[in-house]
Amino acid sequence: MLTPMPQIALLAYDQAEPLIFSIPYTVFTTEVNGEKLFDLHVVSTDPQGVVPTKLGKLQLEPHKGLEYLRTADIIIVPGWSDLDTPPQPAVQEELRQAYQRGAMLVGLCYGAYVLAYSGLLDGKRAVTHWMGEHDFKQRFPKVLLNTNELYVVEGTKASRWKFPLAEERNKESTIAHNTALAEGADGIAATSPASTLAPATVAPVAAAADNESTGRVDNSEMNEGILVTSAGLAAGFDCCLFIVRKIYGVKVANNLARVLVLPPHRDGGQAQFIIHSLPVSSSIARLNKVLNHIMEHLEDDYSLDGCAKMAYMSRRSFSRHFAEATGCSFNAWLTQKRLDRSCTLLEDTDLSIDEIALRCGFKSTNAYRMCFKQVYATSPSNYRKTFSS
Repeated sequence: MLTPMPQIALLAYDQAEPLIFSIPYTVFTTEVNGEKLFDLHVVSTDPQGVVPTKLGKLQLEPHKGLEYLRTADIIIVPGWSDLDTPPQPAVQEELRQAYQRGAMLVGLCYGAYVLAYSGLLDGKRAVTHWMGEHDFKQRFPKVLLNTNELYVVEGTKASRWKFPLAEERNKESTIAHNTALAEGADGIAATSPASTLAPATVAPVAAAADNESTGRVDNSEMNEGILVTSAGLAAGFDCCLFIVRKIYGVKVANNLARVLVLPPHRDGGQAQFIIHSLPVSSSIARLNKVLNHIMEHLEDDYSLDGCAKMAYMSRRSFSRHFAEATGCSFNAWLTQKRLDRSCTLLEDTDLSIDEIALRCGFKSTNAYRMCFKQVYATSPSNYRKTFSS
C-alpha cells in the first residue's frame, strides 16, 4: 500500500549558514534504492522570497511561504545567524502552533536558540553548539541545557514518533487507494506524495533503555509534538540520521548513511571536541611551584595533604588558594590535566592504552577508561581513531 511520506519544512532565514543548511537538505532529499523518503520544502521566514546567505552571492530560493509550517510534520531550523536577535513574532507563533498540533520541531546547532526564544524549550532538555553554551544558559535559564550529547529528544510522544497530519494523509491515501482498487482504476494517485517504504512502527520504550534517544516519555494525553536539538555542525548529520532511523527503521537509515558515506551512529558526545583550558599558574609563587612540578610529573601519585605540605601551606589554605587560582578543586584539576595529557598521547603517539594510563598517573587502565568515558562520553580507543595524526 502507498504510504504518504512525512512532510518537512526547512526554514531559510537571512544570512543563513549554507553548510548547516545543506545537512538536513542532503539527508532528507537523498533517495534510498530509488525511493524518496521525505517530502521536503524550503520555507522562507521573509515574505520577500529569495534569502541571502553568509556567502554573499549564494542565495536560497524557497519553495513555500511561512504558511507551510501549518501543514508540515517536521519543521527544521538549521542554525541561526544572529544569536542576539529573536526570530520574528510570526515565526515564533507558527512554531508554537505547530508544536501544539503534534509536529516535530528540530533545532540544529544554534537553531536551538530559535526554539528557546519561542518558549518551547522552557523546562525541557536541549543541546546546542558547545561554543554557545555559556551564552545560552544566561539567556534561557529555564532550559535544561545538556553539555555533552550530540542530540537530545524531548516530548511526550518521543517514543511513538507519530505525526497527526501524516496520519490524516495516510487515511486519505488508504481511502483513495482502496477506491482505485474497487473501481479497477490503478492509475488513480494518492492524495499526497507517497512511498512504498512504510515508516517503521516504533514501540514505546523508556528513555533510560534507549541509548539513542534521550527523550522523556510519559503518559500525558496532550497533543504536543517532539522537540529535537543537536550540537554543532557535524552533529546535525547524527541527528538527521537518528530521525530517519526512528521513522523508517535501522535498515533504511543504515542504507542512507552508506549512500552519504557517513557512519550510521557515532559514539561519544561533543565533550571530546572541547579543549579544556584550566589554569596552570597562579599569583602565589609557592603554589606555582607545586603546579609546575605536577605538570612535569603527572605520572606520580599526589594527595591534597602532600601538595599542601609542598607549598608550605595548611590543607585548608592550600585548597582555598588553589580554588581561587584554578576555579576548581585540586582533584578535579589533577584529573583534567591527566586526561589532557592522555589526549595528547592518544593523538600523537602509538603508545598502548595501558602505557598511556601509567604515564598520566592513573592507578589502573580500567580507572583511566572509566574516567575518560565519564568526561568525553567515548573510549580512549575511539578518541584515537577520531583524532590521531
